[in-house]
Amino acid sequence: MSSYFSIQTRLAYRSRNGSKRLKSFVFAILFIGVSIQLNGNASAQGILVPNGESRESPFVVKSVQVSAAIQDGVAQTTVRQTFVNHANSDQEGTYLFPLPEGATVTSFTLTAGDRALEGRMLTRDDARGTYESIVRRRKDPALLEYMGHGLFKASVFPIPAHGERLLILKYAEVLKTEGNMHKFVYPLSTGRYSTAPVSLTTISISIHSKSAIKTVYSMTHEVSIRRRGEMEATASYESHNQFPDRDFSMYYGTTDDEIGLNVITQPTGSDGGYFMVIASPRVSIPKERIMAKQIVFVLDRTGSMQENNKMEQAKGALRFCLNSLNANDRFDVITFNESPDLLSNELLPPTTENVAKAQRFVKNVDASGGTNIDAALKSAMGVLEKAEGRQKMVVFLTDGLPTVGETNVDTILNHVKQQNGPNEVASSQFTRVQPKTGARIFCFGVGYDVNVPFLDRLAEQNRAEADYVRPNESVEGIVSNFYGKIASPALVNIDVQY
Repeated sequence: MSSYFSIQTRLAYRSRNGSKRLKSFVFAILFIGVSIQLNGNASAQGILVPNGESRESPFVVKSVQVSAAIQDGVAQTTVRQTFVNHANSDQEGTYLFPLPEGATVTSFTLTAGDRALEGRMLTRDDARGTYESIVRRRKDPALLEYMGHGLFKASVFPIPAHGERLLILKYAEVLKTEGNMHKFVYPLSTGRYSTAPVSLTTISISIHSKSAIKTVYSMTHEVSIRRRGEMEATASYESHNQFPDRDFSMYYGTTDDEIGLNVITQPTGSDGGYFMVIASPRVSIPKERIMAKQIVFVLDRTGSMQENNKMEQAKGALRFCLNSLNANDRFDVITFNESPDLLSNELLPPTTENVAKAQRFVKNVDASGGTNIDAALKSAMGVLEKAEGRQKMVVFLTDGLPTVGETNVDTILNHVKQQNGPNEVASSQFTRVQPKTGARIFCFGVGYDVNVPFLDRLAEQNRAEADYVRPNESVEGIVSNFYGKIASPALVNIDVQY
């Protein structure tokens, strides 16, 4: 499975003339066993430019569906774009698709009309001339960003008034690599070419490799990741009624080593930049290599949890987590409303008897009363203060709406920070990042009226993540993915030296 943490720090160093200088970095270490992300050549969203001198385009992008199959660094990409003509008369246009360097179009089809649609690939010089011509004619300087790309160009026969056309383009490319990292990029900045948001945007990627896939990481979009053993992975993204404004970018790394280690750099000028280190253990970790964790589950049983089936959702999530404990873990359960109730005042081994006792404790909980989040988190910290070991965790299931006791979320966050120990970066002479020792607090929000900003900050400030489930949404898949991030720690007490 996986565990996760990130560190933000500033690194000072001395220049050759002896003066002290300061560079800003974001340094992140990700231990990823179930999540995915990628790296590669730049491609671009297809553009339908109206013929004639008018600067007002009648064409709107209705949907964009991208699927890519990557086999050992070679990507076969299929793009399906639906354009709508919003004019009151038939319109002709020119379809442009800026191609990655070295990419080859394998097929192009128009799904409506009785005439064959033909296209041709232009050389870089011809492509530059086409871009410049359109920029001069339509005063659209955004096209200049594609200078240096190849170009596929096709004339689109009249699209009926208020009609639509589906264009399907397929192309192949060899992804660029940096070390053992591969990059796949698909720009989605169609907003500048459409007068309405795109109804549907989907990207689906499958990865197959002869070497084990360790790192899959996207810095630009929230993607759903699935692993199918060591050699296969899939990633998907979907949005509705949005103006896509960022390029879709994913990295994936392969290695046969026990721990995959990758470095990605991003210079921001002559005197600074960012880098990210990604360390990824195996997808399947031997049981003897999984580190023991001390974990406290905190369940909100207040009156607000009665609404929209939230209480049953939270109970279901907690039952799943209890049944997924490893043999060498230690656990406790706290339920709370105006005050906390503890299953035990100490951490218990997950024996059959103890897990059954915890399940009964959870089953008998009713939702009533006010929400004293401050007292509940203090109780959880108190249990962990007496625990041995360094893998201390809290899983907090709530709607995140404090109503009793301390209700100011900033004050609650400060109380947690004071009690939870050193969760700040410790450094010596700006050259060393020391391990943090406080408990990670993972938040699981249920319902529509969740205090998302509070739960996000609580998780982020305590080196963890937050996830959410909507009313009447299936809990099983969301909880299994959520708990999978913390179930089997593989690395601990990382000590990084620059």
